[in-house]
Amino acid sequence: MPYVPPTQKNKNDPVCKNMFNNSDSNYYSNIVCPIDLDQNPQKTLPDIQTLAAVTEKLTNLTKEPFFMAVGFHKPHIPFKIPKR
Repeated sequence: MPYVPPTQKNKNDPVCKNMFNNSDSNYYSNIVCPIDLDQNPQKTLPDIQTLAAVTEKLTNLTKEPFFMAVGFHKPHIPFKIPKR
């Protein structure tokens, strides 16, 4: 079955702070922004969830042949990256 990260549904949520005005406490849907994962829904990003799912699958391999295609959403807009 294809894996769809649960946070994918939140990809356009306003989680970006105003990078040019630190006194602005609002969140926006910027094209580019480093985000605080603690402020993001589910405290993660889709690519982080995809990596975790792939790692789990590869850790639990059997000797059966398999094919796995993995696609990451970035580097496509919006560019939401962890601050750290």
